[in-house]
Amino acid sequence: MRRYPNHFCLPVSHALWCLIAAGAFAGEVRISDDEPPVITLEGDFYRTQYFPRNPADGTTFNAWDARWVVDNCGWTGDRISYPVRIGTMNNGEWNGGLFVGQIPPDAEREYCNSAALLVGRQVDGFRVRNVRIDSAWDGIRFATRNQKEGVAIVEGAWISRSHDDAIDIPRMLGLTVRDSLLEGFVGVSVDPGARYGGPDLSDSEYVTKLDGVLMRVSRAFIKGHRAMPPLEIRDCIFAFDKMTTGMRNRTRQAWAKTRVSENNELLWLSDEPFPENFPKPPDGFTIYTGEEARERWETARLDWIARHPDVPRLPGDPEFGRSGE
Repeated sequence: MRRYPNHFCLPVSHALWCLIAAGAFAGEVRISDDEPPVITLEGDFYRTQYFPRNPADGTTFNAWDARWVVDNCGWTGDRISYPVRIGTMNNGEWNGGLFVGQIPPDAEREYCNSAALLVGRQVDGFRVRNVRIDSAWDGIRFATRNQKEGVAIVEGAWISRSHDDAIDIPRMLGLTVRDSLLEGFVGVSVDPGARYGGPDLSDSEYVTKLDGVLMRVSRAFIKGHRAMPPLEIRDCIFAFDKMTTGMRNRTRQAWAKTRVSENNELLWLSDEPFPENFPKPPDGFTIYTGEEARERWETARLDWIARHPDVPRLPGDPEFGRSGE
């Protein structure tokens, strides 16, 4: 086991590992002698970006006790837009990590593109597990343009107060989100943008799968696109308390792409009547409103937190279910 505190840039297994530092920090990186290696990150990296440019295929990153600041617009200090970036590799895995965003809850949505964890363009297959992200722009972004055999997977993520997309895959090349809690502006974005001129993936082998996902959002559960791949939704709970034009349009687009819908709930948390202009959900959704909807959301949310003791916590997060509690 090799230890590399503070700034370093060294060759490991014919790959170049670089930690790009913006200043002093107390984080530590340890690289095992296994093949493929296990990289352990611990401590406070603060505003220091961790960027392994060419990790060995199959590398596992364990960041259970590592912490970063996310400050996309420099709200409280030097700007740090992408605290973690993953370079070119195949079939890697990231475990844990606490990302503390600095966007004030009442801030205007000033555009400063950013993601707490960015999976790079030349990554084929990557899994992110048990991260805790709060008050970032995007939570997790899969920017891959090279997905051929692998799949982008998120499991056990808790992303709260996201100011844009909790999870974003703009190239639309296959995404599975399982057993995660997403609270913020948009839940999952499968949208390449208005200028997209690529192929229509409606009948492609790429699929967006949501399985056991809890979402409470203000803008859209799924931000889709006319060319997005098919959508499968199973055992999910979608909750909202406002109806906007964006919510209506994005939801209509998502329902049109849904080919599987099983055992899902749609919760209207307001005491106002369920909005008449909300697009009719596909079969497989049960609608609840008002007090019953709020009770179901709170019960499901607290149950999720209790079942995920290994997900890092922020001050003020419920602590029940934590190891040793």
